[in-house]
Amino acid sequence: MFEQLDADKSGDLSEQEFQSIFSEFFVCVQPISMTEGMSISNGKSVVKLEVGMMVEALEMPQFDEAQKLTRLRCRVIEDSVKEGWVTMKGNQGKVFLSRQSPHNTALKSFARSWSAASKQVEKVLAHIIAKRKELASCSQGPLAEAREKLEQLKSKVLASQKQLGDLRKKVEAAKKDYEKCAEQDRKARDQAREKKLLAVVNKVLDEQVHAAESEAARLNEALAPLVHLKSEEEVLTVPTSLLKEGEQMNVQLKEKLQSVRTEIEKHEVPKDKGCSGQIQQAVGAAKWKVDNMEKETAKVLQAARATASRVADVALQAARAALRRECAGKETGMDAVFDAMRGDAAGSHVSREAFQRYLGSLPEPPLKEEQVSLVFDSIPGSEEGISRWSFLRSFQQFFVCQKSIALTFDFVISNCKPLRMLATDEVMEVLEGPQTDPKLGITRVKGRVLEHNVVGWATVSGNQGSVFLKEKAKPFMQCLTDLPLESNFVSSGEAPIRTLKAEEVLEVLEGPRKESSEPRIRARCRACSDDAQGWITLTGAAGAHADQGRHKHFTCKTAIAMTDNQNIKTCKVLRKLEVGEVVRVLEGPEIDKDSSVSRIKAVASKDSLEGWVTVKGNAGTVYAEEAPSLYTVLHEASALVTQLMMSSLTLIESALMSSVVVLTCIRDEKGCVGAQCLVWFLNECSGLWVQSMDAFGEYGGAPVRTLAKDEAIEVLEGPKEEVIEAKQRLKGRALADDTVGWVSLNSKKLRRWSPQYRCKQSTVLQDTLATKTAATVRRVEELSMIRATSTGHKP
Repeated sequence: MFEQLDADKSGDLSEQEFQSIFSEFFVCVQPISMTEGMSISNGKSVVKLEVGMMVEALEMPQFDEAQKLTRLRCRVIEDSVKEGWVTMKGNQGKVFLSRQSPHNTALKSFARSWSAASKQVEKVLAHIIAKRKELASCSQGPLAEAREKLEQLKSKVLASQKQLGDLRKKVEAAKKDYEKCAEQDRKARDQAREKKLLAVVNKVLDEQVHAAESEAARLNEALAPLVHLKSEEEVLTVPTSLLKEGEQMNVQLKEKLQSVRTEIEKHEVPKDKGCSGQIQQAVGAAKWKVDNMEKETAKVLQAARATASRVADVALQAARAALRRECAGKETGMDAVFDAMRGDAAGSHVSREAFQRYLGSLPEPPLKEEQVSLVFDSIPGSEEGISRWSFLRSFQQFFVCQKSIALTFDFVISNCKPLRMLATDEVMEVLEGPQTDPKLGITRVKGRVLEHNVVGWATVSGNQGSVFLKEKAKPFMQCLTDLPLESNFVSSGEAPIRTLKAEEVLEVLEGPRKESSEPRIRARCRACSDDAQGWITLTGAAGAHADQGRHKHFTCKTAIAMTDNQNIKTCKVLRKLEVGEVVRVLEGPEIDKDSSVSRIKAVASKDSLEGWVTVKGNAGTVYAEEAPSLYTVLHEASALVTQLMMSSLTLIESALMSSVVVLTCIRDEKGCVGAQCLVWFLNECSGLWVQSMDAFGEYGGAPVRTLAKDEAIEVLEGPKEEVIEAKQRLKGRALADDTVGWVSLNSKKLRRWSPQYRCKQSTVLQDTLATKTAATVRRVEELSMIRATSTGHKP
């Protein structure tokens, strides 16, 4: 190396020779201009570099961020006065300057010298050949001698040409040897560097991976009791609190593994860097260890979670059994248990503390505190406490009948007769069991049949594998339209407890079962007080609404006075009763001793005025006669307008007297006025509020008015028997406010409901009911399944 640096062979290095060690030269490979400044836009051109021109670097290359160019400050070797900035590499990847080594410089210098010498030899040879051709005809004399001399010179020139060819071959061979040696030196340097780097990488990675392996081993050791169960009997003895500890350790392990991966990425060498592969192998081995560690840990956690889930299932079954025993002992249901758990606490949810306290207070506590907590966490929506419907869904168990089977009073089949047969699709709530009969090998449950609230034992599965009862989810119904929630099983027409809104959900408590289909007696009647006419129910499912002969009634035959007392001589006239007016008898008839007339104390149907009326004079004149055919209203009832014959349209006649509207063209082909025409006419003429309805049935009509208790009515048509189709009725509890009542089952108004929903379109899951103030929890993608933990419908 010293000999190469000592250019003048003086035996020592001059200042210029020493500085040449640090000089870096570049050769122009594409024509490019040299400018005065770093920036091309405002730089003045110094000189244009041609291909092959050499430059010496004066500074380190710099990158122009604005134009994305690599620029170099340098000076031209051929003219050292000219200095400036040259683009080394363009923003499209085009190279203008290439780094120049002494070896390449020598090769290029040799190539130029060899080319010049070869051209000169070829030129001389061509000249000799041309002159020889000119002297070819000379056989003697000086010219012949000159031709011989030219032949000798030709031999020398050909020898020189051969020497030049041999020299080029030697240089090419030397070039290959040099490149081979350079490659060997490069490989040796790379191997030495890689060996040193590999030692460092192995040390760092081994330390990081070993630390992660220690964390994973601690996690596996902590979760071992949950993973390695010897028998099913050990399920409730497993400390499930280890899972929570393991989850926390897993979070720490994931953070550790991530830091190890980050460290591994720092030592990754790209394949195009010419690495021998040892570092890549070490890095790959470390990555495999980390990935495998994560997979094995995930398997351990999955097994631990499965065990915890089994513990939760077994604990839930134990809690169910304990609560059922509590219900059986106190002869109550799960609703009462929920109310007892909640106590006087505010709100409609049971807290974790109240849940644990209640289960712990049972005569034989079935679970440990941590297992009770696990059961609590397994109940849907328990983060904010357990709602009534979540509690009942978790602790109530239901079966549906698959094949008809007997319902018996006792667990042992041979001890009793069947109460009745369970029909296919009937649903029963489990009150006790399931229990297996060791003698017969059958599984039995005690339950309550929802349809009629009958309690008894039924066989779930036989000893030959036959399945009679199959477990099903708790039944719910959803309203499709607004629906009245009534207080009684029998739909008596009373005002509902409240109206259920569309989309509200009902928890099925009892039924569905058919309502009694006893016929109703209906009649078209006239109210004696104001001549209002319509249809009323005389006798219905709730009993009689009107009774014939309950009170005595008299109808005035002639106009007669109503007085304030019985004595004709001393009484005062209250008002005059008109012909046809009806009065209800309060006292009498009594005969006045002085006047010998028959008098009654009565109340006028028209205005409820009370007084005394003469029904028969002393000469036998009849002023009012008894009307035994009249009915008395027993309690308030509604009368409905229906079709009326034109001959009896008292209302229309009175309306025509006080209105300019003329009633025309409203009769049908039988001479009757249709209900719709009558509605229009009465609304227009008399202001009486009436709506259209059918002629006989109770449904579809609007009330004309309410008949008062003890009011007298006259039957104009009927009475007629109305046969009612039996309704399916079910008892339910509204999830929105826990209101309990009865509804009529109708496929157009109610449908079965499940808390499982499938997302039809991508949407967001929010943290509160109110959409305006809600924050997004996460996005729910299309076809994802979600489970409702509460309903947002409020009455």
